[in-house]
Amino acid sequence: MTIKQKQQSERQKDLDSSTTNGAKSEASKQITGERIRAVLQSMRPRQWTKNLALFVGLVFAQQLFSLTSFKRVFVAFVIFCLASSSIYLFNDLLDLERDRQHPIKSKRPLASGDLPIPWAIVTIGILILGCAGLTLFLFSTGGFVLRILAGTVVIPVMISPWLYLVTILLSLFLALSKRRHELVLLQGDASNHRQILKDYSLPLLDQLITIVTAATIMAYSLYTFQGPTGNHRLMITIPLVLYGMFRYLYLMYMRMEGGSPEEVLLRDRHMLGTVVLCTAVIIIVLYGLPR
Repeated sequence: MTIKQKQQSERQKDLDSSTTNGAKSEASKQITGERIRAVLQSMRPRQWTKNLALFVGLVFAQQLFSLTSFKRVFVAFVIFCLASSSIYLFNDLLDLERDRQHPIKSKRPLASGDLPIPWAIVTIGILILGCAGLTLFLFSTGGFVLRILAGTVVIPVMISPWLYLVTILLSLFLALSKRRHELVLLQGDASNHRQILKDYSLPLLDQLITIVTAATIMAYSLYTFQGPTGNHRLMITIPLVLYGMFRYLYLMYMRMEGGSPEEVLLRDRHMLGTVVLCTAVIIIVLYGLPR
């Protein structure tokens, strides 16, 4: 082999090596990207919509446009989102084997193998540190926090007990709907997947859902009549609440949904539109119209 041929051979080897390393690098980046997407999916960002409940008190206390109050509630919202995501990941680790036997939960990143266990553990640690850091930031201002607390004492801000009752009843309604969806989905295998499901039956859950639905609508109606806002024009939102509850029942009974409330809210245009419209009307009544 001539010197020129040797040089060409060496250049070809370098080129092949570079191509191989480049392919490995691209494959590594692709795997990392897939793992990050799996982490985000496991964090359940759709579930964060539940934490919007933190703003309910702010809205009905008519403090929505108070910049200080809004910033503190927003930081609390972020803390709750990180905390809930860490709990979802931790529960997925605990229920890993059972989820692999579930027709839907088996598609979750951890159960399907898309997310390695070490990645999940590291993510939980990061989320917990994030929660701790934000909580420390929220309460590290000392005298400023005391001033905020004092401010809530000297102004007549209170949340109606009826609003607390509405929150409790609505949570119970969603929990019962979720139990019903699990019972229908798993059928005879329900008790094997979740032991408590053996104590439920569809007729029992249907009766409980009926009672809680009526109680929720009545409690919200009484809040609009007797709430501390002094603005009875909130009664105009009662038809929207009725429609929202009836629409959820329709989706649960006719389309076999209800296992994931946040997915129902984000996927169904009627539900999403009702929530947005109801929120807008409440803000207009409380902040835009004279008492």
